[in-house]
Amino acid sequence: MVNIQFYCRKCKTGKNGTAPVEVSINVDGNRSILPLPRKEEPLEFSKALSSRKDSDIKRYCEAVKRNFQLAITDMTNAGIYPSKKILAEYARGNGVRKFTLEDLFSQTLSLQKMKVGKTTGERQYIKFEQVRDLFFDLFDRDMSAGQISPKDIDLFYLTISKKYANGTVHGMMVKLKKIFKVGFENGQIKSNPFVGFEMEKEKPREEWLTDADMEKVRNVRGSEAIERARDLFLFQCSSGISYADMEGLKEGDIHCENGVYSVCKTRCKTGIRYTSVILAEGVEILKKYNFNLPHVSVAKYNLNLLKIENMTGVSTHLHSHLGRKVYGCNLLRSGCSMKTVSRALGHSTTQVTESTYAFLRDADVVKEIAGKLAV
Repeated sequence: MVNIQFYCRKCKTGKNGTAPVEVSINVDGNRSILPLPRKEEPLEFSKALSSRKDSDIKRYCEAVKRNFQLAITDMTNAGIYPSKKILAEYARGNGVRKFTLEDLFSQTLSLQKMKVGKTTGERQYIKFEQVRDLFFDLFDRDMSAGQISPKDIDLFYLTISKKYANGTVHGMMVKLKKIFKVGFENGQIKSNPFVGFEMEKEKPREEWLTDADMEKVRNVRGSEAIERARDLFLFQCSSGISYADMEGLKEGDIHCENGVYSVCKTRCKTGIRYTSVILAEGVEILKKYNFNLPHVSVAKYNLNLLKIENMTGVSTHLHSHLGRKVYGCNLLRSGCSMKTVSRALGHSTTQVTESTYAFLRDADVVKEIAGKLAV
């Protein structure tokens, strides 16, 4: 419910006998009183509004009221709450809407927030917030969204490329492109600044561990923190469960049927359902900790994995995501279908799985043909 009224209060009269015209906007019980860029003599203003005769003051107020009603309707439809800050910006322009960068980002983030717990995870939403904050480091959030040009997009791309890895940069640019696409499709900006922008997609890294590398990791001995990180990593290699999902894993999440242990849950990152079968080594680790794995911050976990890497001299950089790739590689090498591996890892589509493990499939093709044809 929206209620709009106008005032010109005598208590705010200046030396020239005029006072600012103010607009009172009540949206669902939340009232904001804002000054407009026009001044009138309070008594004359009151007479003009109460009179049945047409006047410049009445036409002015009616136009402002209409502009605000349209602006508030647009904001509501776009999922943007008409806060006092946003309404104040419109009041400075007599209610003529200026679609700001703040508006542009807010509408997409509002839509993403609604998806959390349904089709996406909290971490994905946080990544949209990160892109917004980085963009606002370069550009004023109150500037018109339509002012952003392809050169500005290039500047943002170059700026974050100096701070983050290629894969992270690519993910950020995909999210930013989505934000501007929504604004363009809604008619809130006249042109899409991403038109003509091209970015080379990062090729998937060929990350996995050989059997010899895995044996080196198993044989690591050291401090309690080192051995705990080793166990958690081996559990990931035996289950494919990500660090975030492993952190939230509880004894009640683990099911056993006919001696086979499995986990069926929704991924924290994407909100997508996965079904992981825990291999024998992972089951032994669960039993070691009475089915309650130790909790370690991701920073300490990765630091201890780096120490294990240096202690063992393995051929691949050890990190908290590598265990998932080792698990996926082992499933594919054992003959599991791409569809099964995709479900086990909780990928959104089999295309994600294909792109991640393309190098392994290529190797399998060569091996199979060579074996069949005795090359």
